[in-house]
Amino acid sequence: MSNYFTIPKLEFIISPHVFRPAPKVFSAVITLAIKQIDSDLEFRKMLIKTVKTAFNQRRKILSNALGVMLKERGTDDCPIDLNRRAEMLTVEEFTELSRWFMRGESKPFSL
Repeated sequence: MSNYFTIPKLEFIISPHVFRPAPKVFSAVITLAIKQIDSDLEFRKMLIKTVKTAFNQRRKILSNALGVMLKERGTDDCPIDLNRRAEMLTVEEFTELSRWFMRGESKPFSL
């Protein structure tokens, strides 16, 4: 979601030694510059719904994680391989999947 709505930029890395107690990992400071988005509100709602639903059960493959949405829409002409997990998809693939869901939507939806 952050890559769709913003331009993330890594500012700097923070050593674990500056924290007490020191964690076992390095930290990072990032900035998120908000993008100008050309998509309409209904598409952005569908994108948010699709991403949230897919990551709600992120260790499951998409066909299971998106079960209810797919049941309403069907899977015949789905442009994405539904045997993959949500974390494997790119921003462009989530965009394509959301547009596909919208083409099959006949009624308004809510988040």
